[in-house]
Amino acid sequence: MEYNEPKLFYANIDKTKGAEVPGTITNYKPPVPVLDAKGNKVLLGYTHFQEGIKSDTSIKFSIVFDINTLEDINNFKKFRSKYNEYFYFVDELKTLYKGRLTGNYEIDSPVEGDIYYIALEMLCGHDIMGYKVGDIVGN
Repeated sequence: MEYNEPKLFYANIDKTKGAEVPGTITNYKPPVPVLDAKGNKVLLGYTHFQEGIKSDTSIKFSIVFDINTLEDINNFKKFRSKYNEYFYFVDELKTLYKGRLTGNYEIDSPVEGDIYYIALEMLCGHDIMGYKVGDIVGN
């Protein structure tokens, strides 16, 4: 089986898939459903679970930027400025996901400031099967 590197893409103004983010994906964990089952605890009985819950999808990864040249620095600054926008993610199975970055936004620089690692979590408002053009995600 040929391994396809996961890739992250910006969203265009009309929220369609745009240009690829010029960073390298590392520390990648494949997409998983967000299992947030809701249950009602009965006083003298077992928990009753709500049926028909739809699960979002979560993807955890790091993105790495070189910051050796002016172009590298500008690529990093562009990515950093779009933290609150939609992104597209294509996994190793070529499944497309659409979502936003959530949680902490911490930047590590382990190599004397030449490289920035940003650990990220992307929350996708659709199921684990991926995003299909025309799906309503978020607003």
